[in-house]
Amino acid sequence: MPTARTFRPKCVVWTTAFFTFLMSSIHAVAPAGAQTRVEGDSPVFADAPMGAIAQGGQAPWQTHPGCGVTAVEEYVGDGGCGPCGEECGPRGGPCADSCGEPCFAPCVFQPLGRFAFRAEYLSWWSKSANLPALLSGDLAGNDVLFGGSDGDLGARSGARLGLDWWFDPCRTDGLEFNYMFLSEASANFAAESDGSQILARPFFNVETALRDSAVLAYPDVQTGSMLIDSSSELSSVEALYRRALICMPDRRFDFLLGYRYARLHEELSLDGTTTYISRVGQLPVGTVIAASDLFDAKNEFHGGEIGFAAQTRHCRWSLELLAKLALGGCRSTVGVGGATTISIPDQPTATYNSGMLALGTNRGEYDRTALAVIPELGVTLGFDLTCNLKATFGYTFLYWSQVSRPGDQIDTNLNPTQFPPGTLSGLPSPQFKFATTDYWAQGINVGLEYRF
Repeated sequence: MPTARTFRPKCVVWTTAFFTFLMSSIHAVAPAGAQTRVEGDSPVFADAPMGAIAQGGQAPWQTHPGCGVTAVEEYVGDGGCGPCGEECGPRGGPCADSCGEPCFAPCVFQPLGRFAFRAEYLSWWSKSANLPALLSGDLAGNDVLFGGSDGDLGARSGARLGLDWWFDPCRTDGLEFNYMFLSEASANFAAESDGSQILARPFFNVETALRDSAVLAYPDVQTGSMLIDSSSELSSVEALYRRALICMPDRRFDFLLGYRYARLHEELSLDGTTTYISRVGQLPVGTVIAASDLFDAKNEFHGGEIGFAAQTRHCRWSLELLAKLALGGCRSTVGVGGATTISIPDQPTATYNSGMLALGTNRGEYDRTALAVIPELGVTLGFDLTCNLKATFGYTFLYWSQVSRPGDQIDTNLNPTQFPPGTLSGLPSPQFKFATTDYWAQGINVGLEYRF
C-alpha cells in the first residue's frame, strides 16, 4: 500500500529514520478504512481508506484548523494525480485521467463532494425613480408636496440561492444555478385637507400654454385627499457552465458561460378625491369626484452571460472576486390606465375609464424590445466554519442598461377638455412616449455555503 511523505525536519539522521520507520509500520497495518490527518508534525489516523499518496511523490501537509483532517496542498498518486476527491483521492481506486493537477480542496481527506448549496440574505437599495411634481400646496404648483425629485424606496431585504453541481471530483467542470430576488418595496404618501389648506395636482395646460392645476381642496369650497403608492420588485435567474482555468491549493480562477433572466416590475398609482362644500357652477354641495391613475411597467431580460471568478485562500479565510456580463433583449411593457367616478346628490353615479393623467390620448398598453446589458460585480469574504460549511459576507453591484419605469411615462402636458366627462377638443395631450432609462441595485450579502 502506498505511503505518505511528510516534511522532513532539518535534524539529525536518526530522527528522520525513526519517523520513516514509524510511518511505514503504521501504513502496513492500517485497515482499509483508515484515514490520515496531521496534528503538528505527527500523522495520526481516522476513518477513511488510504491509497492516493504514492511513495515516490512529495506530499507537503498543511493542517486545516478545526477540520479534524488534513488539507493536502499537493500529492501524487497512481498515475500522478492531485487531490481530486473521491475517484482519485483517498476514497477512490485508480486515478482518473482528468485528475492531473492539484485541486482546490481545503479538506482533501474529507471529500467535499460534487454539490454545493448557498443561501444568502440581501440588504440592497436601488436607483431612485424620476417623478414629476404630482401634488402641490398652491394653485401655481410652486409648493410641491410630492414629486419633482427622485422617489427613493430605501433599503429592502431579499435572498439569493445557489446550487453547484460538478461533473468530476476535481471540481474543474460543473453547472451553477442562481436565483435572486428583492422583496417588494413600497412607499406611500397621503395628504388630506378639510378645506383649510390648498391641495392641487399641477400640470401644464396645452390649450392656454400656462401652468394650471386640478384642485382637490380649497378653503370654503372643497375638501380633498390624495394617496400615492409606488412599488418595485426585482428578481433574476442564472444557469451557468463553470470551468476552472487555474486550480491550485491557495488560488482558483474560473470561467463562466450561460444564460440569465431578469425581471423588474414597478407600479405607481395616484388616487385623488374631492368633495364640494360649496356650489361651484352646476356642481351642487355634496358632489364627490374621485380620479385615479395607474402606471405599470414590467421589464423582462433574456440573454447570454459570460463571466470570471477569482478566488484566493489563506488558512480558513477565502476571498472571491466576481465579474459577469449578460447581453440580450429586454422587453418592456407599460400599462397606462385611469378611472373617474362622479357622484352628484340625487343622481346616479357616473363612471369613466379616464383619470387625470391617464386620458384617451395616452391610455393603453405598450411594449417594445431593445438590446440591453446587465453587468454584475461582486466581492465575497469567506470563513470556513467546518470542512463543509462556510460563512460568507460580501457586496454586489448590479446594473441594467435599458428599463422602463412608471414615473418616466407620465406626461404632465394635459388638455383639460378631456377631463371626464369631457371629450377631446384641441391638441391631443397627454401623449405616450416610450421612455427608458438605466437601473442599478447594490448592497451587502450575508450567507452560508454547504458543500456535500
